[in-house]
Amino acid sequence: MRSVWIQLALLIIYLFLVFLISRIFEWFPWYQNSISSIETVDPFILSVRQLKQLLANRGVSYTGYIEKKELAQLVEDSASVVQGEVESLIQSQGGDLSRRARIAKPPSPSQFTGGDHFYEEVEDTKDSVWLVQVVPAGAQSEPLLDDYSWRIVCNQVAPFAIRTGIFDCRLDRRLCMSKGWHEPQLLLALPKGTRAKDRVVIKTFSSTRPQSVIEWVRDQLSIRVKSIQNLEEVKCYWLGQCDGQENSTKSTVSSSKDIKVLLLTHLLHPPLFLAALSIKFTGRIKFGMLSVKRDELEMVKKKLKLSDHHVPSYMIITPEKKVVYGRRRFEHFNFDSMNLFLKTVQPEMNDVFLCSLALVNLLVGMHLFQPPSLLNNKEEDCLQKRLTVMSQQYLLEHEFCFLEHYVLFPSETLPSGKGQSRPTNGNKYIPDIFLRVQEPVHP
Repeated sequence: MRSVWIQLALLIIYLFLVFLISRIFEWFPWYQNSISSIETVDPFILSVRQLKQLLANRGVSYTGYIEKKELAQLVEDSASVVQGEVESLIQSQGGDLSRRARIAKPPSPSQFTGGDHFYEEVEDTKDSVWLVQVVPAGAQSEPLLDDYSWRIVCNQVAPFAIRTGIFDCRLDRRLCMSKGWHEPQLLLALPKGTRAKDRVVIKTFSSTRPQSVIEWVRDQLSIRVKSIQNLEEVKCYWLGQCDGQENSTKSTVSSSKDIKVLLLTHLLHPPLFLAALSIKFTGRIKFGMLSVKRDELEMVKKKLKLSDHHVPSYMIITPEKKVVYGRRRFEHFNFDSMNLFLKTVQPEMNDVFLCSLALVNLLVGMHLFQPPSLLNNKEEDCLQKRLTVMSQQYLLEHEFCFLEHYVLFPSETLPSGKGQSRPTNGNKYIPDIFLRVQEPVHP
């Protein structure tokens, strides 16, 4: 029989390999984009094109900003720039390709085949965001955005895990009639509340300008990041630094067990990558933002006891400790990097399911491929009886038997002529000799 420790070691190795393989395709692009140095880079040395691309990757609106100095300041207010981000940005730009060529192959949107497919993908997926273009079935059967504008929108929302699709009402007229989709429009589907797996709400928009669509999506998702106006709320609820009786209130005690992400920034609205993460981790992690004025920065840092923190600062607050995101290697300010970091802090149910599935597979495999016993059932019974005989003989030899007790002896240990054997199990012979013991038991 195998050792229990060997089976446990095999189980741990198997679970680790299954989990590693399931995440290898997610880790590889993140590692490829984050392998460079964590040294900070002055945004003023970057070109205007690179500054705009950085802001687009972070989901920060730069509408109305024209001068390079303004763009660089906006990048610095959103987050620090590290060398790895700049290198990945240069690789993604691909030299002198034109803007139209770069968006020629955006992520392919889903083509819904009917109402059942729409409900299955959009309304039953309660932890993601969908942007759907509705094509009406009437005389105006043209979509709201042309192909080029739609590719621009898809290309800009794809880095934030916003899924896109097209629903043609000619495939399911009844659904469009019940929903009131009689005109070309855009739908934005996202969870309604702050609880996990909450019901999905659908909001509509009808602008034909791609930039207006992006701004609308950013505004809708930014609502999910709590805007904090009171420093006492930050100090007590978010940082857990309440003094006196305030620290014993029920709300404060419950909030100390939550995992929170707090952004200290000069921006008025959170970056889109942070707002998209608040949707993905709905009900598991709370997101908040404190907008700090430049002339009040030192006062705020002193009051919150954050004198060693730089603004902007992304703080991950857990019941055990507080971590400032961006100070270690591979921690870049984009959706993929922070998403993977938060998964290590608060794993998804899908990860738990994978571990459970791997455990079941391993147990079944160990049961199926366990080597058979060297003895059959009859031989095992015979061996068990033999061991019983030997143990009883040992007790008799050491005078630890009871009066009027029958003891089974092996025949080969008795004098010749006193043993009897009877055939059992075919050709097998089991000793079966009983002696009556009448001597008193010695203490």
